[in-house]
Amino acid sequence: MIEDYGIMLWIAIPLRYRHYISMILWKFYYAAHKAMLQNKTGIHKDASFEYHAMTSLMWWGNLLPVTIKRIRISLNQVQVLHPPTWYMNNSSKSDEDWSPIVTSKVGENIGTKSHSVEDEKVEETKVQEEEEDTGPLVYKIVDENDGKLIAYHIQLDKKGPSERVIFWLFGGAYLGGDCVGNLGVAEKAGIACNCDVFLVNYRLLPEYDLEDCRVDVISGYKFLVNNFDYKPENIYVLGISSGGGLAVSLMQELKEKGSKDILPAGAVLMSPFCDYTEPKGSFVEYRKHDLIVNSSVCEMGVPYFGIKLGCHENRVKASPVHGDFEGMPPLCVVVSNHESVRDQVMLLIENAKKAGVDCTVGDWNYMCHVFPMLSPFIPEGKCFISSQ
Repeated sequence: MIEDYGIMLWIAIPLRYRHYISMILWKFYYAAHKAMLQNKTGIHKDASFEYHAMTSLMWWGNLLPVTIKRIRISLNQVQVLHPPTWYMNNSSKSDEDWSPIVTSKVGENIGTKSHSVEDEKVEETKVQEEEEDTGPLVYKIVDENDGKLIAYHIQLDKKGPSERVIFWLFGGAYLGGDCVGNLGVAEKAGIACNCDVFLVNYRLLPEYDLEDCRVDVISGYKFLVNNFDYKPENIYVLGISSGGGLAVSLMQELKEKGSKDILPAGAVLMSPFCDYTEPKGSFVEYRKHDLIVNSSVCEMGVPYFGIKLGCHENRVKASPVHGDFEGMPPLCVVVSNHESVRDQVMLLIENAKKAGVDCTVGDWNYMCHVFPMLSPFIPEGKCFISSQ
């Protein structure tokens, strides 16, 4: 009950102030940690002082039982670390009107040629954007029949779509994550790469099955290809953690089901979670010091894969790391040598290279799972982003 009230109070604070509060508190905490504990709490002294401070801070998470609710709330708050620039740059926006998001319904000529739904509202928003110059156009795409979210489309240039687009797959071990929490960091990636971004929504466990997640991602990709002017050779998939596993599954499915002609130009996989068999190797050994995929997360989340997939053979079949990589587009894989999914990522890289896939690997030492997402706090994350 106390936790629920605390969450309600925190979320009631406008996003901009949650961001400011978080960064100010971190500044004071980091200074105190550096003065007292220095670089003595992380797994190696060569990690930055900031990473040691983050290690101490997130250690307390091991003392709390992990629940689906806590995972989903935590991952939604990624927007606090990476708030959208269109919101932060316009102090007049309230959280109820915090973005230039326009709702578009499937079946009403959605696409880069014509976002014709709610025409007056779209036109009004575009005019307002041109006057205020607050950032990109953001379209929320929903199913016209049931109102369910399909995707968000971030168009960086208000005058028209970019030539290239990132097909964005959020992470969360299939148990959490959402498009809204990823809007800000996706916008940053789009700006850095001069690409629009298409954030597809997909159903989550345990309410749904792993196959439902895949169906949503494949449908979302085909929706992008069929309803927008982006050519497949200008589409780049970016998958974070479980989103990385879905990215691989997407490309394998397209190959196997006769849709090679719409394969994307390539994919960036950030710490891809891609092996759903029984835990072994680094997934067991490194969880003790991984700040994200720690023991509490594994103890709560891993059993769902046994429940949903059943026997070992089914778990192998469902794991994209054990799938067919022949004919796969180029991959760029980011991994820490000391994170929980390290072994399965290395197996993915090995299998991809054996199949002749062009595979670029960025491996880092002493970092946790998806460490680039912590870039507002740790220099290693900033370094990775600036190097891309």
